Amino acid sequence: MTTRRRPLTLACLTLGLTACMERGNGEPSSIQPELAPFHAVDVGGVFHLQATRTDGPQAVELRGDANLVPKVELAVDDGVLQARLHDNVLPSLDLVLVVHTPTLDRVMLGGAARAELTGLSGDAFTLALSGASHARASGRVTTLHVDASGASTVDAAATTADEVEVDASGASSIDVTAEVSLDADASGASHVRWAGNAGKVEPHTSGASSVERR
Repeated sequence: MTTRRRPLTLACLTLGLTACMERGNGEPSSIQPELAPFHAVDVGGVFHLQATRTDGPQAVELRGDANLVPKVELAVDDGVLQARLHDNVLPSLDLVLVVHTPTLDRVMLGGAARAELTGLSGDAFTLALSGASHARASGRVTTLHVDASGASTVDAAATTADEVEVDASGASSIDVTAEVSLDADASGASHVRWAGNAGKVEPHTSGASSVERR
């Protein structure tokens, strides 16, 4: 088994990782799977998530290259919709995961994933990012919790929350709006910017990090 893999491994090292990735064929395709109910979404890698909390029925659509869409595994585990690619791929078209759900209280992003989140509402919402992921969010919630690490960025300035809790590390960058209170813990070279009418602001910084009013 080892001797059969060695030529491919050596070729990958010689030509670079992209030589061993399956490239998208550029032909658009989409699927609309029927999935169990979920209240959270977890994606990583190269996905582009477009999630909307809606009063209508739950709906999921995956768009991308026709030869890569079948390689995506979509599954619901303990109320969390997970999107995974088990092969190394190089998409020509964005792998877009479109989600409409009546309940959305948590989104987790990793790798180079991107997300646009709209219509957020309810008592609490949690956004957790790592790697070089990026998220933009809008809506109105009572409590917003943001956990960002690596080189991730969060633009939640259009999400109004009474209480905001932020945990930022690495070189992450976060924008939030707090109307009552803000508790921000920033370390490394992370930066937290905030707006709103929060009367109680508790910044905790270390290293080259900062917490400042926008």
